Amino acid sequence: MRLTYRRTGGLAGIDLTANAQSDDLPSEQADLARQLLTDSPTATPAPSVPQGADQFNYTLELDDGTRRRTFHWGEHEIPGDVQPLLTTMNHRAHPTPPA
Repeated sequence: MRLTYRRTGGLAGIDLTANAQSDDLPSEQADLARQLLTDSPTATPAPSVPQGADQFNYTLELDDGTRRRTFHWGEHEIPGDVQPLLTTMNHRAHPTPPA
C-alpha cells in the first residue's frame, strides 16, 4: 500500500511531503495504515484552518491499488493511535518545491 503524507501550515509556512510503502514502515504502523484503509469509512473533517500561525494541518492518503482513502487532521485533532504513523512520515518528509 502507498502512503502519501503532507503537512501544511506552521510559522514558516513550509509544506512537507513524503511517500512510503507500508512494507517500509514498522509493522505496527503498517497494520494501522491497513486498518485505516479497510475500516468502514467515517467522516473526516475538511482540513481545519490553523487557529494560530504556528499550527499544522496533516493529510494522509492511503492507496492499495483498489481502494483509496484520504484523512485530514488539524494539529489538535490527530487521534492518539495515529500520531506515531504521522511522526514516522514526518521524519521521512521533505519540503515541497515551490509551484
